[in-house]
Amino acid sequence: MRTCVRLLVCSLFFVLALSGCEGLYPPVEKDRQMVLCYFSTHNNSLSEASRNVLNDIRNAELPSTDDDSKVLLVYYHLADTVPVLVRMSRDDNGKLVETRLMTYPGNSIFSVKSLSAEQLKQVWTDAQTVFPSKKHSLFISSHGSGYLPPGYLSDPENMVGPVKEDPYRFLVKSGEDPKSIGPDDDLEINIQDFVSALSGYHFDVITFDCCYMGGVEVAYEAKDLCDYVVAAPTEVMSKGIICGELIMPSFSASADSVARSICNIYMNRVKNDPDYRSSGTVAAVKSSELDELATVCSDIFSRRRSDLEQINPQAVQPYFRNRQHWFYDFSDLVCKLCTNEDGSQDEAYANYRTAMGKAVIYKGTTPKFLEITINTYSGLSTYLPDRNCPNLNNFYKTLSWNKKTGFVK
Repeated sequence: MRTCVRLLVCSLFFVLALSGCEGLYPPVEKDRQMVLCYFSTHNNSLSEASRNVLNDIRNAELPSTDDDSKVLLVYYHLADTVPVLVRMSRDDNGKLVETRLMTYPGNSIFSVKSLSAEQLKQVWTDAQTVFPSKKHSLFISSHGSGYLPPGYLSDPENMVGPVKEDPYRFLVKSGEDPKSIGPDDDLEINIQDFVSALSGYHFDVITFDCCYMGGVEVAYEAKDLCDYVVAAPTEVMSKGIICGELIMPSFSASADSVARSICNIYMNRVKNDPDYRSSGTVAAVKSSELDELATVCSDIFSRRRSDLEQINPQAVQPYFRNRQHWFYDFSDLVCKLCTNEDGSQDEAYANYRTAMGKAVIYKGTTPKFLEITINTYSGLSTYLPDRNCPNLNNFYKTLSWNKKTGFVK
């Protein structure tokens, strides 16, 4: 773990002096809410897009500088910046106040790996040290590749063998180590490591402003970390999910309201902003309902094992382009598993629909995502077991979702 330089700014001391606090940092306030936006796009193609989003946030409605019950913190590491943690707020005159709380220098701007579990944990620990909070939400912005394991996207032949069709080289160069969030600086965070880095805290909402993170595997892995996960099962256009408009709604007292607001605001932008090319998907998933969904699915996967092994991937709604054939619509798959030869539905499908309806509280999509026509949309993607991918199947067995449901045997 890299040692960060803590810059205790004058404004922080001023707040402490007024509060009469005898310690170094503000005390935990019962009603304090913190929103942290984490931009790790230092060495990837999204750096300029992140810069535009930061400027949008700077121009948006923000919490008051004098109100420590609502604190917006932003961590950013762009192409030409050292990584910093700042507080953004507005003074009594409506002027932007951007207070640098921490800076994370090394020998150069390349020295800090922002998409490492260690750095993510350090930043969150620092945020909680400066502004201890009882309620908090997290936005994380970078590239993404769902649940996929280390090394898979850069060297799939090594993972699955030569029988697999020619893969599409997505975002990474030969020799890199892609995981589920990233890449940035040739480093990513595996979804299990992401959860581990933030363990010990519980978030109202975690929003993945990254491609392909809206999978049932990701949501289930993170279910004990947050009340709601907001993510997209498809790619996310470079303009992203995060924007200035959603900052103040993210401070709602209701986590349900926060999750729905994020989705609503995003889908309105997708439909009205030509930069999105009328292409966007998003869903909000309620973590407390995922165990029931897993229990129902475990029964279906067990009883329909032979059907699962014979499913035709081309008959299931895809969420991928360019041969990235690891993301399919979850409900479309389950529906096909539960459909009998005479066209009738297995009675378990009704139980699934009930459980899925409780788990996915919001789902939004455009009719198409670029060239992908979306005929069926549940809000969650899923992997399809592939006998030609034994190493990927073996990795999948380590995921919490598979341990609970036995999806891949």
